[in-house]
Amino acid sequence: MSDMEKAAALDRAEKQLRSANGTKRSYKMECRLVGDPAQRQRYENQLTTHERDLSALANDVKALKSEAQRGQLFVGATNDAGGEIDPEATGDYLLGEASKIQDKTATSLDNTKNMVAASKEVGMHTMEELQRQRAQIESIDREAMRMEDNLTRADKLIKTFGRRLSSIRIA
Repeated sequence: MSDMEKAAALDRAEKQLRSANGTKRSYKMECRLVGDPAQRQRYENQLTTHERDLSALANDVKALKSEAQRGQLFVGATNDAGGEIDPEATGDYLLGEASKIQDKTATSLDNTKNMVAASKEVGMHTMEELQRQRAQIESIDREAMRMEDNLTRADKLIKTFGRRLSSIRIA
C-alpha cells in the first residue's frame, strides 16, 4: 500500500470515527428517553462497551497517523541504490524544508497583519459613520420634539380662538 493510499485510508477511518461519535451521542440521548429502568441499564451497558471499543479504535488510528507522519520525516533518507545518504545532506534538506515553512508562515502572518489593519480601518470608518448617523437622528429627534411643541401650542391657540369667537355676540 502506497503512502497516499495509507493517508486516504486514515482519513476515511477518521471520518468514520467522527460519524460513530455522532451516533454514540444520539444513542446516549435516546437511552435517556427509555422509560423502563432495566432496559435503560441494559442499553447503557451496551453503550459503555461501544465507547470502549470506539476509544480503542481512535487510539489505533491516532497511532497509525503518528507513525505515518514520523515516516514522512525520513523521506529521502536512502538513495536509489539503497545506501544511506549523507546525514549532512539529509539535514540540509530538512532545514531547507523548515525554512520554506517558516517563509510561508511569515507570509501568512504578514497577510494576517494586513487584514487586521484593514479591519481596524473599516471599523473606524463604520464608527465614524455611526456617530454621524447618531448626530443626524438626534437632530431629527430635536426637530420632531420642536414640531410637537409647536403643534401643541397651535392646538391651544385654536381652542382659545374658538372660545373667544363663540363668546362674541353678533349684534
